[in-house]
Amino acid sequence: MINFIKNILSTIIGIIISIIIVVSIFALISIKNNDTKKDLDEPHTLIIKLDKLIQDRSFESPFNIDFLNQGTNSLSLNSLLEFIEKASKDPNINGIHLDFNNSGLNAGFASLEEIRNSLIKFKNSGKFINSYSKNYSQKEYYIASICDNIFLYPSGSISLTGLNSSILFLKKFLEKIGIQPQIIRHGKFKSAIEPLIKEEMSKESKKQNQRLINTIWKEIANEISISRNIPIKKFNSIINNFKIQSANDAISFDLVDSLFYKDELEKFYTIFFNKEEINEVNFISFKDYKKIPIKNLSKKYKKNKVAVIYAQGDITDGKGNFDQIGSESIVKDIRKAYKDEKTKAIVLRINSPGGSALASDVILRELNIAKRNKPLIVSFGDVAASGGYYIACNADKIFSSKNTITGSIGVFGVLMNLEKFNQNIGLSYDNVKTSKYSDFADPSRPLNEEEKIILQSQIERTYDLFLSHVSNGRDLSKNKVDEIGQGRVWSGVDALQNNLIDEFGGLNDAILEASKMSGLDEFRVWELPENKDKFLEVFTSFKTVLYSHFININSDYNLVNTIDKVNKLEKIQTRIPFDIILN
Repeated sequence: MINFIKNILSTIIGIIISIIIVVSIFALISIKNNDTKKDLDEPHTLIIKLDKLIQDRSFESPFNIDFLNQGTNSLSLNSLLEFIEKASKDPNINGIHLDFNNSGLNAGFASLEEIRNSLIKFKNSGKFINSYSKNYSQKEYYIASICDNIFLYPSGSISLTGLNSSILFLKKFLEKIGIQPQIIRHGKFKSAIEPLIKEEMSKESKKQNQRLINTIWKEIANEISISRNIPIKKFNSIINNFKIQSANDAISFDLVDSLFYKDELEKFYTIFFNKEEINEVNFISFKDYKKIPIKNLSKKYKKNKVAVIYAQGDITDGKGNFDQIGSESIVKDIRKAYKDEKTKAIVLRINSPGGSALASDVILRELNIAKRNKPLIVSFGDVAASGGYYIACNADKIFSSKNTITGSIGVFGVLMNLEKFNQNIGLSYDNVKTSKYSDFADPSRPLNEEEKIILQSQIERTYDLFLSHVSNGRDLSKNKVDEIGQGRVWSGVDALQNNLIDEFGGLNDAILEASKMSGLDEFRVWELPENKDKFLEVFTSFKTVLYSHFININSDYNLVNTIDKVNKLEKIQTRIPFDIILN
């Protein structure tokens, strides 16, 4: 009886403690969300630290606790662009200081292009931009090159080496563990399967990757040379001969303006603003500035909407998750947008290497229905290729950055033969069946010739369907689409020349075009999928924290992620080479 009472009491105490913890968590969330600042009443300099993963749409932890926030948050690209524009119109923001110290800027070059263009518009409003870092990575310098003043730590450096594309090959690893990939494909450039069956790039793959990085680097180099007023031939000579090996070299070749220790940087700003001490200079962090409502910039409630639907990650069947485009979930959002009477146009923002061919077709079907009802504009992010291009091809208009990776019109199938793997670990299979193909594509044995023929015909039909969609959507002949297809990957620059896109521009350009096509002078943006409620965000935060603390992101994640993708591949895929990593 005593033990029974003890158990009851311990259960009650546990419930009470749990309630206290949950209430405390939501109190912290409430405090954080209500921690707004008053309006600025005098000029400030906005400090922007680009120290997080930049995604089209970010996960932001609801916790106001440093340990829980560490490593979990990403930065929303659209929010960043929105607040840079807000700062350009705010009379109490006089300039921007970009702090790159130890930031480890993590974003694709197309996202960086959008950020850079946004900062250029800020400068054109008559305000200054300065930057400071102990060491500038190549991506950081690409952004910093537009600054009025680039400051570097005296013993720091700038890493400018050009682009390198790396692909992880798994052939020997799979052989060692007894797994044999069985590949069916269409497209001589469809190199997504090469990491499974080769130890190096094929001639076709190397050709397309070389052209891709050459085209992207040409744009980056030209933009830096223009911003720094360095002739392009001289700039390329500096890079090719590795002439920037120290901070003094950076000064000599006009890549930076001054070498400052931190105290000298503070002295610069005290003189710049005619102050006695650095604490008299008004700085405001990006985090705090986001909380400040600007009265003269406040937007009135607008009835009409432009829906912006984010398609981010691999394309899969089902609901997907934050980093996946689940066909079931995104179809619901598309339907919600075109059935909403106040929504006058739809913008689909794609950042995807592709994925399931079937899921891509399901999404495209719903987008075609949406297009019958309302203007459909597509905006490409860092990657919009293969399945990512499949779902975009029938839009009214496609915007892309010059540095976007796109195209990859091709199809492949992959099935794993686990026969040797099973033998190695002591497993064996036996079966009975009712029909000849009851065990079709059984992973416990290799494909037979008849199965290969069947799968090849499925691949060919899917590829032909892909060609037809692009041909109809882009007003190109199927032969022309096949010519620029075959799985080949293009940069945004080449995509425009090949009529795969309509215009260079970012997400904001696509939203503006959508408003024009629907005849809207005033509108508000409706982002989909809509944010989760705070209760769900709590548990998402815990999951993300645990994952980030138990996996060494820098050294292990690429391998783990690639193997995980291999494990989850569906039978027929429309996607680009596994991971194109540009460094």
